[in-house]
Amino acid sequence: MKSVVWAHRGASAYFPENTIPAFQGAIDMKADGVELDIHSTFDGEIVVSHDSTLARCGGGNVCIDAVSYDEIKKHPVPAAFRDKYPDVTAPLLSEVYELLRPHRMLINVEIKAGWSYDNIKKLVRMTHDMNMQDYVLYSCFDHKTLYSVRTIDKRCRLGALYAGEDIPEVINYAKALGFTELHPYFSCCYKENYVSDAIKAGLNVNPWTVNTEDKIRELVNMGCHGIITNNPDIARKVIDESK
Repeated sequence: MKSVVWAHRGASAYFPENTIPAFQGAIDMKADGVELDIHSTFDGEIVVSHDSTLARCGGGNVCIDAVSYDEIKKHPVPAAFRDKYPDVTAPLLSEVYELLRPHRMLINVEIKAGWSYDNIKKLVRMTHDMNMQDYVLYSCFDHKTLYSVRTIDKRCRLGALYAGEDIPEVINYAKALGFTELHPYFSCCYKENYVSDAIKAGLNVNPWTVNTEDKIRELVNMGCHGIITNNPDIARKVIDESK
């Protein structure tokens, strides 16, 4: 089975990250899925944004959890693409679901830190209400949050995010907590037998963020289930050319 192309924050090398143009770009570049990040607003809406404020992407020092979604919509977040996308704003997760649903695209929903159990229940309920549960994978650096998701949805896919830290017995750890995927920083995959042992244990390995052709090819050849990349067009080319 060929590796899956996950467009990181959409096709974020070419469009403002975590916006509708970036997700449309991922569709056009024939990605298999997208990775995105979510926060909850003061009025309980689920907004797609990596940071807890809009500042880095051009929207000013607006804290998402302190304002309503109507306020969020007043602040464009074009990041480095201001000339071409001056008015693009952070979308609701439900809008992204609507965009991607006809294409049956996979969606890696990264839950950011600090989510309450009630907000997690709202997220999972919305995913089911929109009939997206078969297309969504939840990931998080806070593995307690993932465990909370598992208590609500026994069948969902869960990806344990982590960077350079070494998690002892990471495969046994993931299996014990009911995770289905490992989402390491890509350099972790070069540890001897890391990918092959995970595969034997029935875990998918989806490294982030892999943007160069040579690294994508190496990780695909190792057997990584998916490649999380800012450049889904490059990953699509490499994977389609692989045997």
